[in-house]
Formats: sequence, structure tokens, C-alpha cells
Amino acid sequence: MKSHLNTTLFFLLFSLGLFSCEIIKNDDPVLELEEDEEIVIQDTVFTLGLRHIFNNELSDSGSSLDWDWEQGETIVTYLDDNGGIVEDTITLPWFTQGSPLNVVNPDIQAEKGWSLLMRDFGTEKRGIGMPYLSLHNRSTDQLLLTIRNVRTLAGNFAQGKITFKSLSGEDLGSFVSGKEKFNQFDGWFIFRFDLKGTEVDLSGSSMEILFEGVGVSETRIQF
Repeated sequence: MKSHLNTTLFFLLFSLGLFSCEIIKNDDPVLELEEDEEIVIQDTVFTLGLRHIFNNELSDSGSSLDWDWEQGETIVTYLDDNGGIVEDTITLPWFTQGSPLNVVNPDIQAEKGWSLLMRDFGTEKRGIGMPYLSLHNRSTDQLLLTIRNVRTLAGNFAQGKITFKSLSGEDLGSFVSGKEKFNQFDGWFIFRFDLKGTEVDLSGSSMEILFEGVGVSETRIQF
């Protein structure tokens, strides 16, 4: 009886030993973090989009390029509110608190090569989802696009892609901005694009501009 018990105990310990060896020899990768290391998790929390066509149909009082962006601190916009139109007076991006353009002598002046490329603030008869305006610098080939954060969207940064197309659908070039921080409240999304090397003729009127943007939220886990 004692011998049988010892034999049973031997096989039990032997089996446990084999199981233990299987764990130790597992070659699956293990995440090893050093002290003070962090993991950054990024999630897309919203998307943006707009389409601007250069033609006479959009040349009303809300989108006409006959407007001086350097005059005044506020503008009147007309928002599309579920089919209704709401008038909203807002500050320009370079006068809005928290905007990266709100600095002494912001780089948006005509004397430095900037010109108005496009805008749309809506009208009393035509509301718009998100007012926007864009400046282009002929000297440096930089494009600045600002979009009103009407819905007070939140995130750590936003990034955008702008595409130029002919009215026949030909792709004339696409460009991606950097990661731009923004102010959730009373704010604008600010996107900067470097157009150097492009053959897009921005002085022409037979084209459309497509913009796609995303807002990203970051979670940092410290170890």
C-alpha cells in the first residue's frame, strides 16, 4: 500500500514538473517596460470634412474673395441649425484666445505675401455647418486653413489632408498638415500645409478643394 502511494505521488510530482517546464519554455513575446517609461494610446474621436468649389455660384456675400481679413476683430457667420439659420458673431482666428495665431504681429499679412484663397461664412439665406477661411502665401507656398470649431469638439490634436482637383475630377495634388493643437471652446482648427514643389495653380478658378481632417485623443500610461 505504501509502495503504491509513493508511485502515485512520484507521477503526480513528475506531471507537475512537466507542466512547470512548459510555462518556462513559452517563447511568446513579453512586454518589458523600463522604469519611467510610458505608453501612448491614440484614438480618433471625430472627423471633419469640407468641399470648396471655385465658381460664380459661391461668390455671394459669405464667400466672396472681396473681403479684407486684416480689418476688424470679429466676423458675422450664419450657421445651419437643423435647416434653420442662426447668426453668430465670432472673433477671427488671430484674435481668438487660445489660438496659436493669436500672437503679436501674426504671420497673416498681405504685405508678407498672403492672399485670401477661399472662405465661407454663410449668408442670411444660406447657412453653413462650419465657417472657414484659407490664406495662401505666394512667396513661401504655405497654405493656412482655419475652420471654426462650432461643435466645441475636444481632443489633443487635429490633423488634416487637403486635395486639389480639377472640375473634371483630375487629382492635382494632396498635402498633409502637421499635428495641430486646438482650443475646444471659442476656438478654430488651424491647419498648415507646405505646397512647395506642387504644380497646382491656385490663381485659377476651375478647381475644387477637398479637405479631410481627424481629431485625436491621447491617453498616456506611465510605468
